[in-house]
Amino acid sequence: MLLKPGNWTKPEVMKKHELIVIGGGPAGITLAKMLGKSDIAIIRPENASMIYCAMPYVIEGLIPHQDTLKSDNLVTDNGGVLIRDEVTSIDFEGKSLQMKSGETYQYGKLIIATGAVPFIPPVPGSKLKGVMGFKTEGDMDEISHVVDAGLKRAVVVGAGAIGIELVQALNDRNIEVHLVDMAESVLPNLVDEDMSHSVRDELENQGIHLHLGVKVTEVRGANTAEGVVLDTGDFINITGHDDVGGLVVFAAGTRPEISLVKDTPLEIDRDGILINDKMETNLPDVYAVGDCVQFTSGITGK
Repeated sequence: MLLKPGNWTKPEVMKKHELIVIGGGPAGITLAKMLGKSDIAIIRPENASMIYCAMPYVIEGLIPHQDTLKSDNLVTDNGGVLIRDEVTSIDFEGKSLQMKSGETYQYGKLIIATGAVPFIPPVPGSKLKGVMGFKTEGDMDEISHVVDAGLKRAVVVGAGAIGIELVQALNDRNIEVHLVDMAESVLPNLVDEDMSHSVRDELENQGIHLHLGVKVTEVRGANTAEGVVLDTGDFINITGHDDVGGLVVFAAGTRPEISLVKDTPLEIDRDGILINDKMETNLPDVYAVGDCVQFTSGITGK
């Protein structure tokens, strides 16, 4: 018997791209620009990609939020396809990606560029309201909100480049800021001793409180952060007012975002996906780039 139109369903055709990049951050966008008119698709769940180095300027009030967002044209003008979706699993043998939306994509070559997430140490109180990292658009928006609402005091953990930019932005908004780092100097491993002393002097001249050679062992508060305890036993009080509590920002490093590829044949280590000097992983046609990888330094050999 012949089936009438409407009684049958057309088999779903798996969408395919010769090159698929998981991640729409700096690495993914750079790839789209470099590879030009190649059949490349960038997959990211976010509505926009961030210009991370501009985030402190939003906190300080120097630029609007919109100026930290990268245009989609950086991908599409070069012939790339932008897919707003999230990869939930990878079939490396079948060379396919399962998406949160239910779609399935097949790839010729796959590049994993999932980036990194801020590291917040699991100290008591780390889940309190007002405790966060400084890496995402959401982090930037939340910090901006409490600053605009009348934040009085804040602790920033991490005296690297990101932490210093953030404490200066908060200080310029007339917020009492405390900078904490386990190292004995600011910008450790980034500048020499003379430069570090110069930066330290400048921060202190700006009225920023420095706590070096110590670490945070606890965040205290009822529902929101009210202060931090140092390993010396000292307590830094950041109690705010009724509407706005204190703020504790951990800007002391990141961890590779490799949750998608855990328990898969892809070789990973604590510091990320293992690659060679050609960015190749242990699996054929699978590459990894950016903050999600572990690699050997060309300078130190480590």
